[in-house]
Amino acid sequence: MKHLLSFLLFLTTFSFTSAQSNHSLSFDGVDDYVSMGDVLDPESDFSFSTWVYIEEQTYSAIASKRVYPGVYSGWDFVFENDENGSGDDGIKFAVYDNNIKGEVVFPLIFNEWIHCVGVFDAGNSLKLYVNGELVDTDESVPGDLPNNDGTFFIGALEVNNSWNAKGKIDYTSFWNIALSQEQIQSYMNTPLSGDESGLVGYWDFNDGEGSTLTDLSGNGNNGTINGATWSDDVPIFSRHLVYENVSQIEEVFAFDLDSDGDNDIMSATISGDNLRWFENKISEPF
Repeated sequence: MKHLLSFLLFLTTFSFTSAQSNHSLSFDGVDDYVSMGDVLDPESDFSFSTWVYIEEQTYSAIASKRVYPGVYSGWDFVFENDENGSGDDGIKFAVYDNNIKGEVVFPLIFNEWIHCVGVFDAGNSLKLYVNGELVDTDESVPGDLPNNDGTFFIGALEVNNSWNAKGKIDYTSFWNIALSQEQIQSYMNTPLSGDESGLVGYWDFNDGEGSTLTDLSGNGNNGTINGATWSDDVPIFSRHLVYENVSQIEEVFAFDLDSDGDNDIMSATISGDNLRWFENKISEPF
């Protein structure tokens, strides 16, 4: 017990000196976006994952990689709220292969952090997950997607950076595989290591300054920030590293690490030879 208390005291002290700062990017809904250039063309299976806090407006594009040479080609992930009667308002993930389109939709959620994933299983299905739950499936989808020369945007569509997002975006990843629900639920509250199988783009938005959004997947898909500003408003389950290289731990429990009167949930992941401990930031007492 004495050893455990000593460890907790050290852990509490260490958390204030070594914790990573958490950030998101805030988009004004007018002309803010992040541009990656012509990268990450998904010719077959792919998945797009992100945390978003979107404020109400007619259109907010979360991400896209598409062109419109008379007919759409590529994909997009948007919040649509134009109430034009076509029945497609909502959180929407779509893929396009000329005249063949797949689309999944879920009712809009504004002014709260939510986790969204779009999964394209080429030739089989298009799926939309919200907060880890499957909410819509479309089985009439293209067999593949043609390569296009459009720009990979976060926070905008391809036409003059239109449908600019209003709100905040955080922890975003792009995969060249169709993620399963089990994988989605496993990854949604866990900072990625960057070397997960199938991961080709990963942005944790924790640069915190400057005009570059760094890709942590090792593939160099860095983004240029245009207008969007850094924010410390992050998803409630966003976590930060408080300790590494713990060789032996016998108990895990909640503890008030930051002395704010609320217990903080502790958790751990294994990365290589290291055991990494995290504090989960939560809005209510545990």
